[in-house]
Amino acid sequence: MEQLHKRMKWQTVWNVVAEYALKKIPARTVCQWLSISRVQLYRLKKRWERWQDKPPTAEWLSQRPRRVGAQWPVEVKNYVRSDLEYVKTQSPFFKGHYNFSFLAQRVHQKLGVRLSRQTIRRYAIKEGYFNPAIDTAARAYVRFETGGIGMLFQHDSSLHVWVPHAQRQDVLIATIDDHSRKIVGALLVPKDTTWHHLCVVRKTVESYGCPIAY
Repeated sequence: MEQLHKRMKWQTVWNVVAEYALKKIPARTVCQWLSISRVQLYRLKKRWERWQDKPPTAEWLSQRPRRVGAQWPVEVKNYVRSDLEYVKTQSPFFKGHYNFSFLAQRVHQKLGVRLSRQTIRRYAIKEGYFNPAIDTAARAYVRFETGGIGMLFQHDSSLHVWVPHAQRQDVLIATIDDHSRKIVGALLVPKDTTWHHLCVVRKTVESYGCPIAY
């Protein structure tokens, strides 16, 4: 954005972005005129939308984006930083593997502040805790919660260091009731196989019956 501000007058950029936002010219043409990428164009469009009801000034193009984490309460910043520090340097088994969705959930539960996983991820990158080229991050998940017990059983397996002293990764095959979050079936095995899954399913159905959906 700063290079664009130096290359072109802000009034010109404002008018071009306005024409694009109003769907009068295509994105490809704007990118060619301004010599920017589609990602930069999208950011300009979002910034223009926030400024369109104000008298336009040069600041709309030259202003720097707010630093991630700058407006967080001290206790939130300290909590996030301590968790990231633990995963990066201290944890013997989770080192370099981040779960930003879980961290965002914990911040909300403990401190009552809602943060998105992407916000925490950007903060981790900015502070040097997370390197996308080297470190890994758990994918975001959606939790389904049905209206009653026995309506839905969720079944899955997870490779993890479940027994720390074993110094190896095992597979936990587990089934939970979606409404109560009760574990209705589980088996810890060294290898993930179809047979082991079928064993858990059989034991679960024999103990709790068939759910409406599995």
